[in-house]
Amino acid sequence: MNELAADPFSVVHGKQPAAWKVLVYSNPGVGKSTWAALAPKHIFLDLENGLARVDCTKTPHQLKSYEEVVDWLRWFIKSEYQTVVIDTVDELEKFLSAKVVATWNQDNKKVTTVADIPYGRGGDLLVARWRDFIAILDHVHATGKNVLLLGHEQIVKFENPTGANYDFYTVNIHKKAAPVVMAKLDGVFFARIDTYFKGEKDGKGKAVAAGERVLYTTQGGSFVAKSRFDLPDSLPLDGAVFSKLI
Repeated sequence: MNELAADPFSVVHGKQPAAWKVLVYSNPGVGKSTWAALAPKHIFLDLENGLARVDCTKTPHQLKSYEEVVDWLRWFIKSEYQTVVIDTVDELEKFLSAKVVATWNQDNKKVTTVADIPYGRGGDLLVARWRDFIAILDHVHATGKNVLLLGHEQIVKFENPTGANYDFYTVNIHKKAAPVVMAKLDGVFFARIDTYFKGEKDGKGKAVAAGERVLYTTQGGSFVAKSRFDLPDSLPLDGAVFSKLI
């Protein structure tokens, strides 16, 4: 046997084609689901029941529990489909929260929401559930399949220790869970309809929609984003995006 070929410390060079895990979030009406339907060989896990007018491949009914989501992911791994679209992470977190509450109520004073769990422990328990789910997505990804998460936006305040506080957009899940989830993804992109500011004579103005749907891939002062891809800071929200992720 060639000893060099059997070397366990052999290395590879350059970029390697690979499957991807990406989250795209925005306010409602931007067209995330319509865009996601352009993903290669996709299957939507429909958690919101909002796909009736989207030309896509999807589950035959709305998924209403964490167990259903996991069962469909197991099926997806063995299927011919290449990209699973989870629509949306907002709804998925409701399933995770329900499991946190149910587990807590088995041994403690009854609560109805994660926020009711004392001493802020609810958020920590929810993060643990998210870590378990991300581990499942990692397994899906390791089989060579793509993972596309869709979510809505929320506006949160950044307590700036070096200057004035400011508001910014981030994905609409628990504040403790958001950074944990985003850290495990190849890309977190913010989608919006491009706008510009139109001034008026009295010194006031208003935002006017330009009509173009834009995907932001790099962190901005007003929104969270990240990318491990060779992408521009912004690009049109169209099917060409998927060819750039490979």
